[in-house]
Amino acid sequence: MTREICIIAIVFCSTSLLFATRLSADEETQNTSGENSFFEHVIGNKVVQVSMNAAGELTELTNLRSGWNYAGQRRIWRIFYTQNEVSDNEALAVSDPKITADEKSIKLRYDTLKSLQGETLNICVEIQVLLEGESDDVQWVIVVENNQSGITITEVQFPLVGNIQLQPGQSLILSRLGGKRYFNYKALVRSKHSKYRMPDQKGIRYGVMYPGQSATTNCFVFAANDEGLYFGSHDPSFQGTFHSFLLKGEELQAGFVKYPFLNSGEKFTSAEFVLSSYSGTWHVASKKYRNWANSWFIPPEQPDWVKKMTGWQRIILRHQYGELLHPHSTITELAAIGREAGVDSLLIFGWWKAGMDAEYPRYAFDESQGGRELLAEQIKLAREQGTTVQLYFNGRLIDKDSEYYRSGEASKVSIKDLDGNEWNESYHFGGDGTTTWMFGRKTFVVACSTSQSWQKKRLEWVDKALSVGVDAVFFDQMGQFETPCTDIRHGHPVPLTNAAPIQASFIREVRERVRAKNPEAAFGTEVLNDVMTMQCDYIHTLGGMYDSSGFIEWFRYTYPEIIISDRAIYDDTDIERRVNILLSRGLRSDVDIWRCRGTIADTPNYEAYLGKVNKLRKKYSEFLLEGRYCDTEPIQVDNPGVDARAFQSGNLLMVVSTQSEQNSAEAAIQVSGYQFVSKDGLGDYQCEQKGNTLQVTLKKNAVALAIFEKQ
Repeated sequence: MTREICIIAIVFCSTSLLFATRLSADEETQNTSGENSFFEHVIGNKVVQVSMNAAGELTELTNLRSGWNYAGQRRIWRIFYTQNEVSDNEALAVSDPKITADEKSIKLRYDTLKSLQGETLNICVEIQVLLEGESDDVQWVIVVENNQSGITITEVQFPLVGNIQLQPGQSLILSRLGGKRYFNYKALVRSKHSKYRMPDQKGIRYGVMYPGQSATTNCFVFAANDEGLYFGSHDPSFQGTFHSFLLKGEELQAGFVKYPFLNSGEKFTSAEFVLSSYSGTWHVASKKYRNWANSWFIPPEQPDWVKKMTGWQRIILRHQYGELLHPHSTITELAAIGREAGVDSLLIFGWWKAGMDAEYPRYAFDESQGGRELLAEQIKLAREQGTTVQLYFNGRLIDKDSEYYRSGEASKVSIKDLDGNEWNESYHFGGDGTTTWMFGRKTFVVACSTSQSWQKKRLEWVDKALSVGVDAVFFDQMGQFETPCTDIRHGHPVPLTNAAPIQASFIREVRERVRAKNPEAAFGTEVLNDVMTMQCDYIHTLGGMYDSSGFIEWFRYTYPEIIISDRAIYDDTDIERRVNILLSRGLRSDVDIWRCRGTIADTPNYEAYLGKVNKLRKKYSEFLLEGRYCDTEPIQVDNPGVDARAFQSGNLLMVVSTQSEQNSAEAAIQVSGYQFVSKDGLGDYQCEQKGNTLQVTLKKNAVALAIFEKQ
């Protein structure tokens, strides 16, 4: 049986400054594979130039300001399909594409593709690349039409920059966990060798999935101090998008993957992708993404107490294996311990009868500890003494050892994977012995994002939480990327690849319910991603900012309005360095001693130092808690060993400087357009203004604060 596939690619460059092709500009040219390969179609302006050869390979993506060409003469797409019982079949080009070009665009068209076995496939694909005016943003769009019976096109990899030519010193910035920066990106990919499960001989693959903890923004960047290459998927559907890196030998390919699941007779038109060979620091790339995000992103308006919140103690009262760590009667004591260190909020986990991670979605008051009445009384006392209180619920998990699951209701709302099985997740904790650790396995199914009956339960939890007088309702894991659901009973497209906007709309409804009940109450969730953040008052992150690759400044600079926490200071080690990063990045403290089993009083160094830092944060709240995080953009620092960051409040600017690597370090910090006003700090530091330069001397772990007024 003959199969046919058609692919069309279009690349646009809107400019009158540069257009070149070795063929007539308006002539459609049909090429045969291997023939006329010297023909190139070139579009550009003063800042960027793009070239495609007759084989449809990207031969040039050049920053004309530096002359650096990032292209590696490789094809820009890959398509995979499922047929019968065989998945991950690749569709290949039959021949060179038909190409048309004018001074604004290049268009490529593949009328048919073929299978690896050489059979013709009836699929049509079109790609568009557009460069408008004097911008360095090269825009790409792909259209795929499946006219082949018996196959489903599962994924489209596009645009791909294969054999990418990066400059020495450029690092890879991913939005994973809010930001990761890798200077040896090939070593990163190489470390992801599957060992057994994948065809790594064809290339080692690494990637992150948006939207979720793996990718919090739908972009990534190769960056140096003076220029970089930005990859952006500017897709308002927020469908699952894989940021893909494939390493074969020393040849690296980078790009995006979409999952359209096209059946025969269906057509997929992608949203716009952007490749930009920009000039400047990584902040330029961040602004590109934020400028696009401004078309849909509305910053949340948080209650005043949330804006001024230094952080929270996160404490489990009863753990999932039954141990009672902190009785309800100790809640006011726990709150008081936090206040001693300047931590002004308490996030209570495991407060219900069954304990943490048990019996979801049933949150029954624990009558053996005084029930609802004692819980409400303790919360009221803690609040009167100056601590805000947050109450935990899990927004998506269903315990398989629960009455709800056994009743069969869970099956009606749970996510089903590509094979129709319930999607399972396991969170495994244990006590002092080994039995639970070795043999226990607390397992859950996950509620589908579209379930109205599950949403009804969430709204009931809001009412329950506010009925005991809390200041905030916290739903765990709501920023998580969900596997595509295939349960046809749910009424959504199958598989559901864009659950995020549906989830976000439900979370908006939850937050509106919170506000309707109490205008000063707040709503928070766990797992950072930009789709979910505008529906929440604060986000509990998954950590990662204190690792050597930590780069939380990516998300903080891109979305300075969003209140996010740190994570993973579990004990009393490496305190000053990590808390100084928290201070200089404008994060809130997630105090989770011994993984939420202890209190900050169990870590005296942490308690003492965080207490000092929180005094500064409260004294200078207008900058450090309520100000706009500006990163290094307004300043220039002559010593990379000094970590300096800036915050803006009106016409005032605060520069926070610290260092934790040397016994002593000096730096000259340029703050153009501002006049020095005052200074403050912690530890052994010196800070003085000399002309237009701020001179700082910092002993190890010292902190210097300097305030400037705009002139």
